[in-house]
Amino acid sequence: VGSESACREKLEKTIILYTKVLLDFLEYHPYAFIPLIQRSLEFAVSYVFTPAGEGVTFERFIVQCMNLIKMIVKNDAYKPAKNIDDSKPESLEAHKIKTAFFTHPTLTEIGRRLVSHYFLLTEEELTMWEEDPESFAVEETGATTLKLTVDDFEFRTEQFLPYLESIFGLLFQLLQQVTECDTKMQVLHVISCVIERVNIQIRPYAGCLVQYLPLLWKQSEEHNMLRCAILTTLIHLVQGLGAESKNLYPFLLPVIQLSTDNAGFFSSLLTQMASECSQEMDQLLGSVIEMWVDRMDNITQPERRKLSSLALLSLLPSDNSVIQDKFCGIINICLEALHDVMTEDPETGTYKDCMLMSHFEEPKLSEEEEPPTEQDKRKKLLALEDPVHSVSLQQFVYDKLKAQQALLGDESFGVLMETVDTELVRQLQEFLQGL
Repeated sequence: VGSESACREKLEKTIILYTKVLLDFLEYHPYAFIPLIQRSLEFAVSYVFTPAGEGVTFERFIVQCMNLIKMIVKNDAYKPAKNIDDSKPESLEAHKIKTAFFTHPTLTEIGRRLVSHYFLLTEEELTMWEEDPESFAVEETGATTLKLTVDDFEFRTEQFLPYLESIFGLLFQLLQQVTECDTKMQVLHVISCVIERVNIQIRPYAGCLVQYLPLLWKQSEEHNMLRCAILTTLIHLVQGLGAESKNLYPFLLPVIQLSTDNAGFFSSLLTQMASECSQEMDQLLGSVIEMWVDRMDNITQPERRKLSSLALLSLLPSDNSVIQDKFCGIINICLEALHDVMTEDPETGTYKDCMLMSHFEEPKLSEEEEPPTEQDKRKKLLALEDPVHSVSLQQFVYDKLKAQQALLGDESFGVLMETVDTELVRQLQEFLQGL
């Protein structure tokens, strides 16, 4: 029936209706559809990817046929379990039919037809390709195809390893060659994905990347998103290299310091929020401190209560009138935390912070227990640097009060302390005696 025929439109609607029946049947009754898999694939591939469909197919029909192929290929009911013994017989049968159908010649012809018939570029797209070929070659091919392959749930690392050296080498060359920031990000995401998948197997091939990343970091000074992509790559690279990542430390440690140095974050956040809320920054700061003090009881873990108290005390010393207005609440919170963490020495009557830790004692292991790994030891050493375990709350309170006194002078500091309840002052003096 020609395109000019009056029956054409009705026939197309009928055909689409029939294909919808097939698609719905496949979606809601995948196991009952298994006997139809072979014929459905033959039907769809024949009309969409062979000369049989030339002149008779139309766009919506082609889309429906491609959806049919996709739903059969990606249907979870047709995928065997990782452990074959756990697979349903129906799933194994469907998988066998799919595997037998998609032979190398069939897949080759499908790929050829996709490129030569369905992925044809318009004049505008060809011009864009001439002006910026990277967006086509890298974003479409590299970031989509390879990353999707490696990201696949059924990806098997051992099958990928024979190609790792060549693929990683080509990705690295591509990373050096491209100039667009977005393109470099795409390539880095693919590299990160590959490293994450192969883990320690990347060690023999990572030397070139280790040498190049510091240069790329320097070049990306004004591109924060690219630096985020570099950080992601570094995370996976360190995990893959393990102890061998020490070669990265001269570059890595300053990067970590820069990435975690947020001393001005609180001030910039207040400025931004004050602008958005149409409030003065001091007014907003007062509301934040008030809410902080009110919600402190919601924190139940002593470690976190201590950490929150240390953070609140960090606002001192200050001559800001808002902070001084909230001084009583700050002292009250600190006293509650002191009660949580301080223990009294019965012999001397002095107090000490029970959360301070200077070293870890190696536990005695039985013959059945495994000794701690180097990673376990590193985690324990890192925990010793946590402010909760390395900073005495008692000493911190004392130092902050002395600094506030030095800032305001004895008379003004005395007036400030008068805003605190006398019982709280007595308890505070008791905790700070001997300092």
